Amino acid sequence: MTNDFSISMRNADISKQIQRGLFNPVETGASNTIFPMPCSTSMSPYDIGFSTTFNMNFMMWMMQMQAIQVAFANAMKNLGPGESMHVGAPSPHRANLTKLSPECDKRIDAISQRLNCNPDDLKAVIYSESGGDPKTVNKTSGATGLIQFMPSTARDLGTSTGAIAQMSAETQLGYVEKYLQRAKSQARFAPDHKLTSGELYALVFMPAKAKQEVMCFAGSKAYRQNSGLDRSNNRDGQITKGDLTAKMESVKNSFSRFFS
Repeated sequence: MTNDFSISMRNADISKQIQRGLFNPVETGASNTIFPMPCSTSMSPYDIGFSTTFNMNFMMWMMQMQAIQVAFANAMKNLGPGESMHVGAPSPHRANLTKLSPECDKRIDAISQRLNCNPDDLKAVIYSESGGDPKTVNKTSGATGLIQFMPSTARDLGTSTGAIAQMSAETQLGYVEKYLQRAKSQARFAPDHKLTSGELYALVFMPAKAKQEVMCFAGSKAYRQNSGLDRSNNRDGQITKGDLTAKMESVKNSFSRFFS
């Protein structure tokens, strides 16, 4: 037999899951079963009326939350690394890794000094995103170039992904610095803050959360598209800054001959 207390507790638990992105009533098909009407022969007309109002209000709230989730997902389709979500770029493989030129190395050293990060960390981000190939294009999202600029991000930087695809790696690095300087400022890092490898990668992966430890949880679109970054031994269902740091270290260890 169902009672008001058990229903409210269940609803509260589900609402927490929704806030964390772990529960989607559309995907689970649970929208018709989450809020059963209490059944008790001893309930007064007042109790029944209150329970009905509670369930109706809660279901309306759930529908609003669902609409927000759908609108957010649709908006995310046009967002790039410069805004709030990474789209999942190809990981480098020995067969297609392109070693950056000595001139690129010099420019990366200079950029890293101005950005206040380790040059090898910046190289690791580039190799992780594009394998060092400035013409790399993600056919699904249109992300292009060394750090996989999304079309909207390229426009914000005063260019386009088409133009970026025609640039040399040396020229693209100017836009890499412009983007990272802007992302660092928007993430509210102090100008003199020394970026760790995890923080630097977070500025490309999910800049809005670059100062947080947890980037996203299982069940979210960001997690589904980048679940390979969940490098914890127990696959804990979240991508953390520690996972991003581990990815950067893995790239540097696997392709050590391309680093200083």
